[in-house]
Order: sequence, then C-alpha cells, then structure tokens
Amino acid sequence: MKQPYRQLVVVLLGAIVCSACAEDAPAQSTGAKSESAPAPAPDASTQSPQVSRPAADSQAGDVDPDAEYEKGEALAAAGRFTEARQVFEEAARLAPTNGSLAAAVAMFSDLAAKRISEDALQRLFQVGQHANAGRWAEAHADVDEVIRLAPDYARAHGMRGTLLLHQGKPAEALKAFDQVVKLDPEFAEGYYNRGATQAALNQHDAAIRDFTRAIEIQPDFWDAYANRGSTYQNRGIARENQQDLRAAMADYTKAHELAPRAVEPLYLRGVLYALAGQWGDAEADFTAVIERDGAHANAFYDRGLAYQNQGSDDRAVADYTKAIELNPSDPAPLINRGLLYAKQQSYERAIADADQAASLAPALLNPHYNKGLALEQLGRSKEAAAEYRILLQKAGSVDNTLTTLARQRLAEIE
Repeated sequence: MKQPYRQLVVVLLGAIVCSACAEDAPAQSTGAKSESAPAPAPDASTQSPQVSRPAADSQAGDVDPDAEYEKGEALAAAGRFTEARQVFEEAARLAPTNGSLAAAVAMFSDLAAKRISEDALQRLFQVGQHANAGRWAEAHADVDEVIRLAPDYARAHGMRGTLLLHQGKPAEALKAFDQVVKLDPEFAEGYYNRGATQAALNQHDAAIRDFTRAIEIQPDFWDAYANRGSTYQNRGIARENQQDLRAAMADYTKAHELAPRAVEPLYLRGVLYALAGQWGDAEADFTAVIERDGAHANAFYDRGLAYQNQGSDDRAVADYTKAIELNPSDPAPLINRGLLYAKQQSYERAIADADQAASLAPALLNPHYNKGLALEQLGRSKEAAAEYRILLQKAGSVDNTLTTLARQRLAEIE
C-alpha cells in the first residue's frame, strides 16, 4: 500500500523471515519446530524508510491520527489556517504521542511566532498534497520556494529530506538533514530523521548517535527509542553482539511505556523475542499488536510462527490464513501453512500452497521441495522428481541444504 507523505521518518523492520523461506534451510513436511525457526530479521538497509505510522498506531480510542492529519493538511493547503489549526490541536490532544500531529501544531506555533509566513506555511502543507499524488516536481518546487522565503527554517529543509527519501535518494536526503541540525542543534526531529536516514544507509553507529541525541533533547520521544532499538538490533545481528540485542529490547520496552497503544514497539519487541526463541513472549506481543491493528499482516504471520514453534498447529494455520488474506502477495505464510497441511496429511492443500508460493516468488526453491515431498506422500513419484529437477535447475551452481536434499530425494526415487 502506498504510504502517505509525512514529516517524520519511521524505520520499520520487516516480518520475521521463516527458515521455510530461506534457501539454506529447507521446509520439510514433518512440521518439526526447527524448520520454522526465524532467520535474522531484515537489515534496515533493505527496507524503504516509511514516513507515516500505521493507522492503528493511534494513541486514543476513537481518533484516527492519519485521517485527522490528512483533514488538517487539506485545510492548511487551502489556506484555511484557523480550521486547520483546530483540527490539528484537537487531534494532537487526543493522540498526544503522534509525531505527525505534533509537528503540524508546532508549525502553526512557528507561524504565530512569525518564524514563517502564511504563504510559506501554506506551501509546506501543499508539499504533502503534491507528494501523495506523486507530483514530485511540484512538491520540490514548493519546498524550494519556502527555503527561499525562510532560508533558516529547519522544518523546510527537513521536508526536502523527507521528499528525497520518498524518492529513494537517502544520500541526498542525508545532506538535507545535515542542514536541519546545523540550523537548529536542539531540534529533536532533525536528529531523529537524520538517524533514520543513516539507518537506511546501513550506517548503524551514526544512526544510534543521532537517535540518542534526539532522546536527550526530547526524553519522551518514543519513536526515537523504537528506531534506535531497531538499529541496535540490526547492528547486533550483523556483529553477533548480544549487548546490542539487549539494548534493543530495553529501547522497545521504553517506547512501549511511553506510548502504550503504539504498534511499532510491541511488534519490534515481538520480533526480537522470536529471534531469541522466546516464543511465548513473542506470541504475547504479536497478540497485543493484532488487538490494536487487526489488519497487521506481519503480526498474524509472526504469531502463526510463534504458535507453530509451540506446537499449536491449528492456531498457526488460522493465523497464516489471515496473513494470506491481508497480504496475498507474501509467499511466507503460504509456505508455512503448506508445511502444516502436509503434517496434517492434507497433501493436496499443501501442494496448492506450494504452487501459489512458487507463482508469487519464482526464485524460491522451497516451494518445489515442499511440493515434491507432498507428491511423494501421495505416491506420485514422477511428479515429485520433476519438482526436484525444477529446484536444481533454478539453483544452478548454488549448492546448499535444499539442493543436497533434492538430489537425495531424486536418488531414492530413481
């Protein structure tokens, strides 16, 4: 789903990657727990930095922060400042930890303090309208004009950086955020956004320093704790450093304390629990995420993984099914559900899931191996052998556990 433009950057980890989806860890039909243990979480450098929070990241029961932000943004972009400010201030009151709303309120405070003109403020909100519609040239033109009108206004340079991130230009965005912190060394959002950009560039040490500085300036900045935690986690995995992983856990927990209804800290902490094999704790966090956001496909998939590793196969199947409904383009829940169908001797269902996973991700080898095993159980050896040959053909010169097992199966069949 296309992410709407926002000022604050949020770096998110992806879902846990099951070993059933990794080419060096085959998924067998026995359903053994070891087959579903998670591989390392994706590094932040593989994720496109997101610039909005999920809709369910509401800090109040009934208010939808994203919807209220868009309403206020449209009013401000049209020059209806009194109405826009009322919308932003009321929404921020109901959702006090939502950074986008807080930033909008701060911009109106800057207007009242004459740090920015009405024309410049209107253009800044028009930037979001243009960006959401993919009108990048118009968005940049508005930002450039604001910077011409108010060259020392840090938020304008921050918007330029966010636009560049949206366009997949983190190196250029970093220069814009450098200018932000140069203009306002006490601007927490500037360090936060620069840290997120550095994380996207896999510059873990620099990112952690900037997130830490943002927290020093604004101790209740829960997003900075959550994102510093994800950076610690990525660095800890890359360096096999348990101290970083403990620091990540502490940051996720602190972020959750600061923003109890926020989705990200709980989800990220659940991922970390899962990576440590603490499946009960992971299940609890993913369940809490689902209670806040019933459309969180990754949380359903990851909770399914937790259930599977605890032997609750029926619950796992139900969660994988929900994940598939919410994100039909993800092969991971199909692969894991297929494993459990095979374990339950529902081989035709297992084959259907393998076929669907292969169609979604033709480069994956696992679906062919899993389908071959299911076909063998149905006594369809020739078809099974064909699947193993497809696997080996796709693997080419790659030699890993799956290719070794596929050759073994072929030798036994033939």
